[in-house]
Amino acid sequence: MPVNFYRLVSPENSRVSKEWKNKASWVQSLGYPPLKPVTSLQTTARLIGRAKRRCGIYLLEFDDSTFYIGQSVDVRSRFGQHRRKHGNIVGFTFSRVARKNLNAEEQRRINAAEGLGMKLSNIVHVSKVSGETKLDLVISQEEQDLWLLNPEMENQLDQSPKKEFPEEFVQRTKGRYTRFLEHGQSDMALEILRTYLKNCVPMPRRTEHSLWSMSCMPSTNSYFAPRLAVINMSVMEVLVLWHPKGANNKLRGHVNVASNELFPKGGWIERLRFWLSFPLVFIKKGKYQDAGQHQMTLYALSANSLLKLIQDKRVQKASAQLNLQLMRKRGTIYSRFHCSELVG
Repeated sequence: MPVNFYRLVSPENSRVSKEWKNKASWVQSLGYPPLKPVTSLQTTARLIGRAKRRCGIYLLEFDDSTFYIGQSVDVRSRFGQHRRKHGNIVGFTFSRVARKNLNAEEQRRINAAEGLGMKLSNIVHVSKVSGETKLDLVISQEEQDLWLLNPEMENQLDQSPKKEFPEEFVQRTKGRYTRFLEHGQSDMALEILRTYLKNCVPMPRRTEHSLWSMSCMPSTNSYFAPRLAVINMSVMEVLVLWHPKGANNKLRGHVNVASNELFPKGGWIERLRFWLSFPLVFIKKGKYQDAGQHQMTLYALSANSLLKLIQDKRVQKASAQLNLQLMRKRGTIYSRFHCSELVG
């Protein structure tokens, strides 16, 4: 039978071969054995064995070239759960890891996989969500791309009506809002909140309450650093305004941002320039699971430095980048604490 030479050297075959090489290289770099085909398997019993330890970190491959990294104390049982939910799993591999190390190892491998350029369907620990999301039903992907280029302008152009809430919902937070207005720095706090919404929150009128919420005078940290207001997304806070205990005429705060956007080169010179611009702001590595590996928290130690921080275009861009990715992951879990009067 003559050999189909075109088939052997066609661009399509070359592309597939390259994908297989990349895939094998990725799997090896992450510390896994080679992927096993599991398209027709409902269980991994014959791949893992019945008597062997089943606790560790697994990797799933789907037929759309995306991957999922997860942990389980019984990976055979966990695979069965995935299979019942997803019929398009085509590859599987697994590394045994001690139970006490599962959380740290899972995060390490997810971060490493992102660094390799793998498309992950994970939500937790990833910096960027791949594929279609529920946010696309509210803000189209094209609108999201345009918004990220110029958040302030796109927010101004959005003609969505202001959200209306039932009177009983408004009354739930009315007392807290009254206390907020009595604070010595309430005007400054309102200016900071408005500036943040205008420049850092995707289409705030469309996404209010379901994808972001604003808490007024929450009880968190009330014993040493009472909070005036918090803007929440997903399962975390993105902007927090607070004051030292007993100092109702002072205002401080912190904001979470995407570190790779604020310091794209990752060098000390960028950080030095930033510090010279904001001597009363200090930086800490963030530890929020939903924010992924590229996150940091900026703490402002005065009202003026906090306002200046939120007005800075670099900070706005880094906040916008993080916030869009948080919205692509899930809605806010803090909707019931939303204070519509504080939003204005």
